[in-house]
Amino acid sequence: MQVPHSIFREYDVRGIVGSQLTPAFAKALGRAYTTAARAAIGRDPVIAVGRDNRPSGRELSAGIRRGIVLSGGTAIDVGEMPTPALYFAVEALGTDGGIQVTGSHNPPEFNGFKMVLAGGALHGEAIQALYETIMLERWDSGSGQERVDGSILPRYKDAIVARHRLARPVKVVVDCGNGVSALIAIETLQALGAEVVPLFAESDGTFPN
Repeated sequence: MQVPHSIFREYDVRGIVGSQLTPAFAKALGRAYTTAARAAIGRDPVIAVGRDNRPSGRELSAGIRRGIVLSGGTAIDVGEMPTPALYFAVEALGTDGGIQVTGSHNPPEFNGFKMVLAGGALHGEAIQALYETIMLERWDSGSGQERVDGSILPRYKDAIVARHRLARPVKVVVDCGNGVSALIAIETLQALGAEVVPLFAESDGTFPN
């Protein structure tokens, strides 16, 4: 499979939706990641897959999960959430790794993939190895499974509130910028006891604000 090498960066895979990132590419990346995960842990991996709120995220996430299943892994769809909540999902669900479909700070025409495995972030040579696997199509084949877990965002909020306490009442302005943090930031701060003034708190992956 021919893919542009330039989208494989030091700490993530990131590019322009449509011309560089497609559901077919996402499926290939899911297969390459699952192959690498199995080699690292010595068994069929279980992988949490999340996404931010960009319009392209749903299809790219579905492609990733399909690739995981085709290479014999188990894909758990944990839904829309900020990237730190995906990292929390890996620990909370006891999975072997996780993939977050996210374009980070980039405009909505971009998207990408951040990956963790066996307690650490995939970066550097490990990401370049995924490129080689995809180019040569040297991925494992198998018959995995897919399931959904919608529990993570409430558990993420509860875990933050259980670990922290405000020393005094505070009033805060929270500018979500229409990002996926709108799904969790305000209610978490309110649960901590803060008075919150929300700005652009509607989750909208086209980012009008």
